[in-house]
Amino acid sequence: MQDDEEWLRAWHRRGIPTETARALRAGLMNYKSGLQHVAHGKGRQTISERLNRKRYAADKTRRERKRLLDRWPVRFTYEMVAVKHPIEEPVLDGLNPQRSTTWKPVFERPHAAAELDLKNFSFVDDPINAISLLKQIAELESKISEGRLNFDDQPCLDIGPFLVLQEMNKGMLPIFLGGRISGSVLRVIEFVGLRHALGMRFSRAPSAGGIWPLPFRSRTPQGASPQRLLRHQTSEHVATEVIERINEWLAEQAEVQLTEDGERLVLSMTGEVLDNAERHSDLSSRDGSWSVAGFMVRQRNETSIFYKCHLALLSTGASIAESMATAGDATKARMDEYVRRHRGFLKSNFTDENLQTVFALQDGVSRVHDALAQGRGGTGFMDIIEFFAALSGTSKADIPPPSLAIISGSTCISIKPPYMVGVRNNLFAKEGLRAPRELWFNPTNNPDEMPDPAHVLSLPARLKGTLITMVWTTDPEYLQSRAIANAENQSS
Repeated sequence: MQDDEEWLRAWHRRGIPTETARALRAGLMNYKSGLQHVAHGKGRQTISERLNRKRYAADKTRRERKRLLDRWPVRFTYEMVAVKHPIEEPVLDGLNPQRSTTWKPVFERPHAAAELDLKNFSFVDDPINAISLLKQIAELESKISEGRLNFDDQPCLDIGPFLVLQEMNKGMLPIFLGGRISGSVLRVIEFVGLRHALGMRFSRAPSAGGIWPLPFRSRTPQGASPQRLLRHQTSEHVATEVIERINEWLAEQAEVQLTEDGERLVLSMTGEVLDNAERHSDLSSRDGSWSVAGFMVRQRNETSIFYKCHLALLSTGASIAESMATAGDATKARMDEYVRRHRGFLKSNFTDENLQTVFALQDGVSRVHDALAQGRGGTGFMDIIEFFAALSGTSKADIPPPSLAIISGSTCISIKPPYMVGVRNNLFAKEGLRAPRELWFNPTNNPDEMPDPAHVLSLPARLKGTLITMVWTTDPEYLQSRAIANAENQSS
């Protein structure tokens, strides 16, 4: 069987299906057998003559096999034809639920090429388009033999889709080779450190000016075999690196740094999100995976120079709603009540998952049964929103509005003006404790009212996990004024 696989591999590299290759082999074996048994002269053959006849037949068969192989040029690498079954990868399988049944080895596929333009490739600007493009990539991976991906956005609009794509790349055959790429996207992928994870090769080196990266970092479960250079990072190390990079960005823009409270907020935000990714994204092993990347880039328009910041965090596995299904009875009862209140064909088009995801964003909501009883947990999402609102604030009308997208399962939560921060209702504060922050995406910030459909969307494909991606344009004057205000408060 092993000899058979090795013999077939040369044919598979040329895109010849197994059935055809075995038929050709059978023909070669008949040809060889005929050469061996043809009488050579009269009378009995000597041992030497018989051995020479076998060598002659083997040599002629090898020549004939080479002649047949030379008719088809090599199309696939040895590594590609060695993959006989789909490589399991949660994000890829979630975007293409039929992958396990439609996927075929590359040499068993009819020759088909495809080219896909990844235009407006951004979850913060157009989440439905971004998830649809990723879904198309997942579907093409299971049926075409070669493809091209064109990254035409100028500038790079969102780092989030690239984090998802690098996760998908772990399970994809390398059939997407080549394609167009804009200079700005090329620079981001190179200096953020995603080129290797995306399996890209650049024919030209990008210029280094005007970009400040938060390098790509990721973690795989302890039992998984490492497939990338950057693996097994700790959440504490990455949280500290996020603080350092954001301070670098702030110093470049406005000559300010995060305050001690700001650093604690970033440390809490990043640490808890990554820790939750490890503990909650894989509900069985509590050993999930995550990845982080970001960058700040200097851009210019007709009148001025400005700085745009990007930051994204991805965890794979269970969605927010799936994780909340394992919460304690009291939390699930409150969540079910909220879902029932706003579910229904006549009332809204929200799915149960949409509403469960909105509910899970609120302070004090956690799948850990004893978190509330111990006075901890359930603040990670609001910490992110508070951090985002603080850094993206501005008093100028000409600065583009900030946007944060939370993609989980088939749900997208879009956090942008006018719903930017969680509000504390002091009426519900307990003695010695602050009231939880709430953000219900309606004008009165009331859980009894439906959320705004522009901020809570259903997606046409499913992300197995949770992506948090944000983009904001900084206002140096605003940041400086906040720094001065904080300094005055601390001195008083």
